[in-house]
Amino acid sequence: MSCVHKLRRCLYITAFSLLATTGFCAQGAAKSPSITPNSVRTNAEYTYEVTNPFLNTTNKQLTILKQRQQGAVQDQTATVGVYGLASIKFVSSNINGVSFVPMNMRGKKSASDISLDAALLGFTGAVTPWATAYVELAYSPSLRYNNEDVKVAQAFAVFGEMDNNPIYFSIGKSKVPFGKFESLSGVQMTMPALYFGIQAQNATLGFSDNGFDVSVSAMRGGVPHGLPRTTSTGVSYRSDKAEISSFVIAASYNDTFDNGDFYVGAGWMNESSFDYRLLPELGFQKQNGAWDVNAGFTWDDFSLRAEYVATSKKWEVTNKKVSIYDMQAAYDFKAMEYDTRLSVNWASAEWQKKADVVAARGTSGQSKTDAFGATLLTNMHDNLSFFLSWQHMKGAMVTPDWTLGGMLSSDTVAPHAIGGPYSKTPRTDSFALGCRLVY
Repeated sequence: MSCVHKLRRCLYITAFSLLATTGFCAQGAAKSPSITPNSVRTNAEYTYEVTNPFLNTTNKQLTILKQRQQGAVQDQTATVGVYGLASIKFVSSNINGVSFVPMNMRGKKSASDISLDAALLGFTGAVTPWATAYVELAYSPSLRYNNEDVKVAQAFAVFGEMDNNPIYFSIGKSKVPFGKFESLSGVQMTMPALYFGIQAQNATLGFSDNGFDVSVSAMRGGVPHGLPRTTSTGVSYRSDKAEISSFVIAASYNDTFDNGDFYVGAGWMNESSFDYRLLPELGFQKQNGAWDVNAGFTWDDFSLRAEYVATSKKWEVTNKKVSIYDMQAAYDFKAMEYDTRLSVNWASAEWQKKADVVAARGTSGQSKTDAFGATLLTNMHDNLSFFLSWQHMKGAMVTPDWTLGGMLSSDTVAPHAIGGPYSKTPRTDSFALGCRLVY
């Protein structure tokens, strides 16, 4: 048995052992009159808030604590949730063989597919009133991890009790609190999340009180966040950084007003995936961090979100700072008595300084990537929704994937180019008809 398989086996054994310990064997906590201690239960509303990869994307730890404060998770119980996304996809392009979204066309101008985009299984174990364990197993065929589709996407413990103390601490593998990265569509990842989301083994110390949320996270530096520490050729990623030297600071404020609520937030990290030149084998540039600002509000049935994220320094590949703008809007209404949401999204990413700089074999003369999409999602049942989605993309992508459910179970992949160079600017339209299950 190889070292990789042994490690994977140990991860699964550890995850389930942790759940067995926290969910079924914890003793000494106060018993609830309505919930049997040492029991396993489901809660669709809790699953929607916690296991949902498009909501509360970068603050799962704090979300769990607030859910416990509201009574969604009881002491000495294990809560199990399922989140699934499946779709039929159609893609067309103005050139042959575009290898981005949502599938490789293999020399053609169109393609179609039927796929289970993602299936997530979340376990929450309540050890004591102030200690909670969360493990998330994920399946996603869009980006495979060591040639297998199922992996431990998140596994962490969070310590805190919001009723008694505004300070909390978490440790383990999770998405790190940088950026907002939520999607109003409920089925499509945002571009900032795709390029700047961090999923890594980390420790986070946070504070949450009176609408103010502040957190500081630390993790090992020198590793493109989430990627394996060795390449396909066995070359180690930046071994000179084999220490805790990567940090993230985030702060936000949220409040309510008549018929609505709002939030504003900002974040900074001292190291990003844009630290290296296309591939690790080509070497690294100087440490390149990133910063993020975000804001949004909901008023009655209308929601608006805006986010901007950029690197601190120029990326040596393109001699330009990488920056992404993202705007989202959504309107909720009734359609034939069913709760329905119509959402639109626009995002733009700049990669190049000049038209004559070809970004990672990208489109010659194209300096940025623009994406516009719309999604219609209808809740046919408390647990089941159907959606129709369209997205138009112009320009060269500097990423390996952009699909519905694109990187749900995959750790953040440091950006590298695919396809090209192209004789003209790629323009791609993708359509999807699918369903979402939350249980």
